[in-house]
Amino acid sequence: MKELLISILVRNNEKYIPYMFKMFNNLEKNNSQKIKYLVYTNDNEDNTYNLLKEKKTCNMKIVEESLPDKIKKLSFLKRLYILRNKLLNLIKKEKFDYLLMLDSDIFINPKILEDSIRELDKKKFEAITLQTLGNLNFFYNTKFPFYFFYDTFAYVNSRGEKELENRSFKRYFFCIKNLFLDKTEEVKSSFAGFWLTKSDFLYRKNLEYIYNADNQECEHITFNKNFKLGFITNINPLRLEPNVDENFYAKTYEIINLNKTDNRGNSKIIIYLLIIIIALFIYIFIKYLL
Repeated sequence: MKELLISILVRNNEKYIPYMFKMFNNLEKNNSQKIKYLVYTNDNEDNTYNLLKEKKTCNMKIVEESLPDKIKKLSFLKRLYILRNKLLNLIKKEKFDYLLMLDSDIFINPKILEDSIRELDKKKFEAITLQTLGNLNFFYNTKFPFYFFYDTFAYVNSRGEKELENRSFKRYFFCIKNLFLDKTEEVKSSFAGFWLTKSDFLYRKNLEYIYNADNQECEHITFNKNFKLGFITNINPLRLEPNVDENFYAKTYEIINLNKTDNRGNSKIIIYLLIIIIALFIYIFIKYLL
């Protein structure tokens, strides 16, 4: 049986932990791979570490440490380079067939994982990323009632062009377009909150996040340069919003893990309705007001 290692960085995320374990349990019951876990956590100010220890299973390794003050004082991006590199060095000590590097606050269902592994096994790509979905914050933190891609900051297309680094309507239209795509496209980089590869691809490269790191650029871009990368847009994990209540986590877990959906269906329906309403408004305006 093939073995899958799921690695994850977790910090100050106590609300997520119980549902993370539920998600892992569901993945184990509904996927054909033997799964083990590697969790790295540091400097928690809430109950995250205690919950991890309490719910830890025999197939999970937890590494906890406190970072030196000189690292804590670095900028957010610089710290991310260092933290991801710490986790990468721990990963290299493990044995596995597949590696899934997962960000915290992400829910995935078994179908997403199985489909991603199947896509990787086609051997066109060395690694697969999935753009995560999140509830889009618009002006004054008002939320649309549907989901968009969470992070295009790390997206670099197949021509090597960075796209959509600034919030704009171009960015929103890019998000809408990708909701409707049903293919895997080659890119230079995309958000690596869900990043899948095989051990032979990982081990044959001398990889580091901090090697030639550009501290003004998303850390995923530097790392993704090492791989022939596939960007899957038709199956997506869901990224949770920060600072939400317990009911939101419970509802999201139910949607993702029980209904086997990534929740884009509702988004498409709402987009269609908005288009129809706008079209009707234009029709009435032209016919009766002009």
